[in-house]
Amino acid sequence: MPEDIALRLLARALPQLEASFRNLPAQAEPVPAIDAMAAVMSQVAERMADNYPYFHPLYAGQMLKPPHPLARAAYALAMAINPNNHALDGGRASSRMEVEAVREIARMFGWTDHLGHLTSGGTFANLEGLWIAGQLAPGKRIVASQQAHYTHSRISAVLGLPFTSVTTDPAGRMDMAALESALHDYRDDLDRQRMQMERNLISLSADDLKPRMRLRLTAAGLEASLYFPVELEKALEIDDHVTRALLAAIEQEPSLKIIGSDIPAVRLAETPPESTSKAS
Repeated sequence: MPEDIALRLLARALPQLEASFRNLPAQAEPVPAIDAMAAVMSQVAERMADNYPYFHPLYAGQMLKPPHPLARAAYALAMAINPNNHALDGGRASSRMEVEAVREIARMFGWTDHLGHLTSGGTFANLEGLWIAGQLAPGKRIVASQQAHYTHSRISAVLGLPFTSVTTDPAGRMDMAALESALHDYRDDLDRQRMQMERNLISLSADDLKPRMRLRLTAAGLEASLYFPVELEKALEIDDHVTRALLAAIEQEPSLKIIGSDIPAVRLAETPPESTSKAS
């Protein structure tokens, strides 16, 4: 195997990261059992040798390739802190980096309007994509090529989404006649769903799209909940913008203080159409 560039990159960057936290209070650290940990790593290395050479350029037996050395080094560096992007207060820097990464990926495809985030892999991405589809269009059927990854049908079953597989032609392309037949079989359902969506849109008034605020007195202080509409394709970007604006406004008002977290929580509201997103 060639020299691991990731280790060289990590050795340069890790001291820089550690220096950023040098002003934290000192605390007693247990003496690491280096010999015991080295023995474990040696055993892992020995057992990992029982693999095919996925990393070699001539190996094509599996869709498995190690990440780029820069990606591995950056991941190991982030694990020194272990941020969590579930919320901004769990990973402020990494959340911003995630938004930037998604923007760059979208740019590769020429997309100017986009919404997304990074997942742990393709299966989880399929799970989340199908879940969102089911939430945005409840009751609608998922139609996919029989060449689609098997997780589409399995995850659809887990989520309770009706799923139809469409046959393909000898070139592996979806058979348009088979697709039209599948759509025809469920035409009544599609028409009924379209009519329901039209009725929902007609019932939506302009007042439902105006930002609203609710105040609630708690034992910890005054809780302010701001409900505001967002464009789904830009929900993450708008939520981040609103959060930053709230922080800037609070910093300019000495009498205000955030309790329990240094960043307001932003989440999708659970009771549409009164609101689309909520900041607390």
